[in-house]
Amino acid sequence: MKKLFIITAILTLAFVHSESFSQTCVKPNAGSNRTICAKDSVKLNNPSGTQVWSLGNQPAAATIAANGLVTNMTAAGIYEFILTDGTCKDTAKITRPEIPFSSSTRSICGNNTTTLSVTGLLTGTTFEWS
Repeated sequence: MKKLFIITAILTLAFVHSESFSQTCVKPNAGSNRTICAKDSVKLNNPSGTQVWSLGNQPAAATIAANGLVTNMTAAGIYEFILTDGTCKDTAKITRPEIPFSSSTRSICGNNTTTLSVTGLLTGTTFEWS
């Protein structure tokens, strides 16, 4: 007599369910890049929610307040200010050019103009500005 063996295999399948939670980065708006004249202060965008300002590359130690007010840009060059919200960042660059002309009474920069006058010259004297 032949023996018939029935083997029952129970296969247990384990399903592993995993979800990857990734936060979509919503880039904050640091504002537009701009050029200032002399030692002007600049008001960058006011941060909202969990956004914070920090300093990037700078030619001198400028300061930025929590509300986005930038001061103390004392050297010519490009100042970077970074607005961060979690892992998302945006950078605003402020360029402060050299002051092309400065006197004790006025400063001129950019495309601004002024009138210069000379007194005490002899009649018929010519001169040239350079």
